[in-house]
Amino acid sequence: MKKDVLLKHELPKYKDEYKITYLDENEYRKLLKGLKKVNMLAYKQICFDLVGNNELDMTQGKHELTLKTNEEFKKIHGDIKLIYSTIGDTILIENLEPSNVLIEYHNREKNMYKGIPFVDNKDIFKINLLKEMKKWKLN
Repeated sequence: MKKDVLLKHELPKYKDEYKITYLDENEYRKLLKGLKKVNMLAYKQICFDLVGNNELDMTQGKHELTLKTNEEFKKIHGDIKLIYSTIGDTILIENLEPSNVLIEYHNREKNMYKGIPFVDNKDIFKINLLKEMKKWKLN
């Protein structure tokens, strides 16, 4: 199900009007709500900075944009990426990664271990390992 949202901005790089379309808007909204719970830096970048600061690549084709995050989250879950395609004056938002983590946080409350969000025991192991590496200055 695709839904078009018309945004009007006065930006020198883009046209005055362009469309943002979602591959699956419901899934994207879930991912965005999960991102808001897990990583506010990346959430603010998507909501406020991307369009206003011309960070989206408007050349034709598929693009990945790595969003801002802290080092601990990056080492535990990986980079947060916005995957989108540009077709004419339309931006097709396809996915937010890591989608498994973001969907998990959409469905339940945020679980924290030593100040870092986690999903399962594997993440707890990674957090402990990261903390020990910092303690011994190995990373």
